[in-house]
Amino acid sequence: MISRTLLLAGTVAAAGYLGWILAAYHGTLDERIALVFALKLVLVFATGASFILLPGRPSSRTLERLAALSERHAAALIGLIIAGSVAIAFLTTPQIGFGEGQLGRGYGHDGVFYGWMTEHFAWFEYPVPGWQFAYRPLAPMLVHYTGLDTFTGFRVLNLASHALGSVLVYRIGRRVGLPAIAALLGVAFFDVLKFGLKFVVYYPVLTDGLGMLLLLAIIWATLEKRPFLYLLAMAAAVYTRENLLALTVFNALHSIRTGHGARRFLTAAVLQLPPFAVYLLNRRHPVFLPLYDTGPWPMLAAWGRRFLLDPGWQEVSLLAYCNSLGLLLILALLCWRGVVRFLGKYYEWAYYVVVNVLLSIVGGSDVDRYAVWLAPVAIFAVLSLDFSRPGPPPRVWLYWFVVQAAAMEFFLPWFPDEAFYLSRFAAHATGPTLAYVTVFSWALIATVVAMQLGDQPPLDPALRG
Repeated sequence: MISRTLLLAGTVAAAGYLGWILAAYHGTLDERIALVFALKLVLVFATGASFILLPGRPSSRTLERLAALSERHAAALIGLIIAGSVAIAFLTTPQIGFGEGQLGRGYGHDGVFYGWMTEHFAWFEYPVPGWQFAYRPLAPMLVHYTGLDTFTGFRVLNLASHALGSVLVYRIGRRVGLPAIAALLGVAFFDVLKFGLKFVVYYPVLTDGLGMLLLLAIIWATLEKRPFLYLLAMAAAVYTRENLLALTVFNALHSIRTGHGARRFLTAAVLQLPPFAVYLLNRRHPVFLPLYDTGPWPMLAAWGRRFLLDPGWQEVSLLAYCNSLGLLLILALLCWRGVVRFLGKYYEWAYYVVVNVLLSIVGGSDVDRYAVWLAPVAIFAVLSLDFSRPGPPPRVWLYWFVVQAAAMEFFLPWFPDEAFYLSRFAAHATGPTLAYVTVFSWALIATVVAMQLGDQPPLDPALRG
């Protein structure tokens, strides 16, 4: 009863606020930001209320058919999810309108450097400002050699990376024991991430798309024990996102946990030597010469100190995680005992969580973007709580997917203004835009908790402890 009242009241209040926004709407930047906030409030509360008010929808028979269809036609359904997500992303998301380069505006901040590297690609010839750009030539090189212009080339690279990454999410899900329907849900949750596909459509001239693909490739090759593919992906990662070197420990821990005999320790250690050799080669002989190279340590130390000494930044960072991961983070915290058991059983994933949290803290101001690295483990850990055995999915997961898609603004309109772009981040938002992120985060938490406390059965208590 409390859940129903809360969700209905939230829906009515959000709808009233949306009506007020629309009545005075003239398309100004502030009104656009407020419109997206109001729309996702309505969608989240209305979806939660529908779950409570429609206890028999969808029916058990429908869910059973869906599970059977997933087992028989997984490949076709993956293709459908990818195609649908790409279509929605392009229909709702323009390219940013700031950051000027050879093709005009649309490069963004870091994209100005990646775009220049693409348009002037040459081996060991040109200098580039900043160590973090000079040592990441792979994406610019790939786009350059396609012969396409910078914007088109990066779009093609990002879409190919997204499609392959979605397939790997499914394969990893199956590898960690999820049935087909749960692994497909994992793909769907991955595809609607706020700083996933939608973000690289919005801000294409970045290494984020290729970096996420390589992260997933490293994880998949590790779990499948494919050392050649692991080394290939890790070598590519060195020239794309050097932070992925941290996954060498993930690989070593998995090899130790699943190997046999004392030699597994030596094997795990030796396999990590080539990635670090490639890293040193990249530093000694970079494709682009850095105009200055302070190295990462001063920046990492500065951001680490800020996090430790600034309580306000700690709060914003936590808010950034909720903004980036949405329902996945909330469910992981609500079901923390089951998640801890998952991480204890697969302790390489526990390391993965710790190292990515640390990297997001010290990596710079884009905490929301960095938090998305935790999405794979959040997806697999949370889904494993309800899908430990084959069978139809609990109906709540279909509603949770809609809630997550709304929270991630996946099918909501974005706008090309720089101020709108900054308002998508908790870490960059200020004033009213930060208030919108804060209020929505609490509304999302309230909705998820209310759905958990509704008349429907919660997640398996035995798994949650």
